[in-house]
Amino acid sequence: MTGLVNKNNDSFASDDVSEGCQDKLAFDSKKQADTAKVVAGLQHGAKLKAYLCKKCQLWQLTTNYD
Repeated sequence: MTGLVNKNNDSFASDDVSEGCQDKLAFDSKKQADTAKVVAGLQHGAKLKAYLCKKCQLWQLTTNYD
């Protein structure tokens, strides 16, 4: 994934993203992640949870609630 944006709205290449985060959708805010979570639930029946990734400091979605 290229052209990601961090919390400071600075663009960075996928090389700058922590390993394991490169192929994940990432969101700048919890509100954005929660909106995507609702849409995925409505469109696909997905049960997701938003979390702040400790590696890249962006919000991501997971199906793992542990």
